[in-house]
Amino acid sequence: MQCSAKLYWVFKQGIKDWALFLKSKFSTKSGDINCYHKPSTIWSGIQTGAALSKPYIGWLIGDGKKIDF
Repeated sequence: MQCSAKLYWVFKQGIKDWALFLKSKFSTKSGDINCYHKPSTIWSGIQTGAALSKPYIGWLIGDGKKIDF
């Protein structure tokens, strides 16, 4: 499960060459994920990682006194 979540995170960041390749293969020109299925064992792992990770990805908004970029 952790490997799937990490695959999704690296895919979402889009920094690695393989992530850019998969984004071009499985995304539309506007950047949305394709709704139809293309057979790929890696892609199914990324989808599992997305389902596990998405509920926990977000921003924590504080009071603005300490901002760390």
